[in-house]
Amino acid sequence: MMATDYAWWAAHGRDYGAVKTEVADRMRELLAAYVPGLRDEVRMTDVATPLTFWRHARAWRGAFEGWMPSADNFTQHVPKTLPGLGGLYLAGQWVEPG
Repeated sequence: MMATDYAWWAAHGRDYGAVKTEVADRMRELLAAYVPGLRDEVRMTDVATPLTFWRHARAWRGAFEGWMPSADNFTQHVPKTLPGLGGLYLAGQWVEPG
């Protein structure tokens, strides 16, 4: 996850898809320096931008947090494994609440 700006993404118009691809490629290259073999193992990438959250959820200016952390939900965790499926890594918005 990285900080970004709604207006910056919105300004790309027709080039939006190409810019998402460029960001994914650049992030994969940066991560490959820390994760040996990453380049060859990645099968699919998806870049969710503020416009993604606006388009799919009509979240104001692409806000990605669906709730405010509180004492009731801050300690809840989403499991990050699936029994019988090795080598799975979860990354994304809903991996950790709040």
